[in-house]
Order: sequence, then C-alpha cells, then structure tokens
Amino acid sequence: MRLSEWKLLSRPERERYLNALLIRLGNRFQVDQFTIGQDYPCIIYTNKLNIRYRLIFEHNSGFGLSTQCLEKAKKINVPLQITVSELTPFSIVNVPSYAISETPLLECDIDMILDNFCVNNPSYPAFLTREKSKEVLDMISARFLSELEWEAAVKNNQDVLFPFGDELPKESDLEWWMSFNFNKFRHKRIGNNICGLFFGEWCADLFSKNHSQDSEIVNGEYVIKGGAAYFWPWQDEEWVWCMCSMRMPSGDLIDGTSVLRPAITIPTNFSY
Repeated sequence: MRLSEWKLLSRPERERYLNALLIRLGNRFQVDQFTIGQDYPCIIYTNKLNIRYRLIFEHNSGFGLSTQCLEKAKKINVPLQITVSELTPFSIVNVPSYAISETPLLECDIDMILDNFCVNNPSYPAFLTREKSKEVLDMISARFLSELEWEAAVKNNQDVLFPFGDELPKESDLEWWMSFNFNKFRHKRIGNNICGLFFGEWCADLFSKNHSQDSEIVNGEYVIKGGAAYFWPWQDEEWVWCMCSMRMPSGDLIDGTSVLRPAITIPTNFSY
C-alpha cells in the first residue's frame, strides 16, 4: 500500500485494509479507531503492555543530507561541526511500508518485559545495550528500525533539516523537545505523531563511512540516530544533532547503551 493509494481510500476501504492487516499480524494488535481517517493510522500492540505504532505507508523519501538542507544549516552557523561526507551522498529512495512506535520504549515499559530491570525514572526512555535491545524486540515480536526508515519517519515525506522544520525553535520550546520526561516530550510530535526523537536510537544497520553503495562498513558498530538531548542544555553547536541526517557509530556511545524504538514489518500484496 503506497501512501498516495491510502489517501484515496474511503473509510470503509481503510477499515477493511486494517482488519485484513491485523489478521496477518495476529491477535496481539488492535486498531485505534480515531486514527483511521489520518494519513498515518495507529495500531496498538496489546500483549503485556500497550505500544502505539504508526503505519508509514510505502513512499519515496530523501536519504542523507541534501544540498538544500546543507545550505539551510549554513545559515544557522558556519563552519558546521559535522562531517558532511558521512551524511552524503543524498538520494531519493523508495521506502516499503512499515510500522514505527510513536515513542521510544520507556523504563516502565522495559520493566514489564524484562525481569530484574532496574527502574530509576519510569517515565524516561530506557537506555539499553544492543544485546538487551535485541532481547526486548524478540519478546514483543518487533525489530530494529533501519536507518532509512528512521530518517523517512522524521522527515515525514519532506526534505527538512530537522524533524520540527528548517529552523530551530525558541529555547523555551526546545526544552520540551529535549526533555527526557515522557510527560513533557509527548506534547512535541511531528506530523505522523511520533515523538521523543533526540535521545539517540539504535538502528538495524552496521555503520558505514558514508551513504555510497560501496562504502566501508565499520564491523561491530551500529548506526545511532538522534541524540541532541544528550547535550542539553547546549553549550555550542550541539544543535546539529537535531538534524534528520545526523548519525554516529555505536562505538562512540558513552556507556554502550542507547534507546530503542520498535518497528514492525508490514505485509504486502494481501487482499482486503
């Protein structure tokens, strides 16, 4: 199902599609009826805990840092504290349908999944090792997001510099975007309703030196996306970590942990 096709469906057609999808995903999911009329409807995982997923239908998305976004960044500050070669070349890529959790998993979520998990701040994102993240995903029948999927979600069908647009919000507004407290950051959502984007998130991909198809791969190090909240309040040019295209290898993590936003593969070519 392409996003352009979904937009043309009537409500009864959308309901039939979602009901057919749930049959394929199993009885652990239900549809949020209030979101059926939206471009990114919500399905809810309901086994042990509730995880709200947004469907991102197949579409074309920019991947990497475009020339236009590079020029927008230069208007904020020059020189930029980024390695442009790691974020390029920019390309337009077809992104198959998938589902993405509205939020990263919180400590209270992990406490319901794993035994003997130490909860310090229930409403804060849980920082997990790669191994623990994989264990959690296996237990909730989910997977890591690919770097492409993460970027496609935060760009939300646009070529934008930041998830919140092409300019930095005022500091008073940024405090809500950068807050680790779910009760604050849940109020700062982008168009597809996902939030909590700046804590650094595990991706499925091994880290490559750039986006070329023949790029050198760094063995044992995975892509981490987002991370500006790590440095808040910013002292200098840490705003670059808000950029949709920004990335880092997991070997640069302070303690080897990052946050986890589950994804689900959406079946294709089924009748409804």
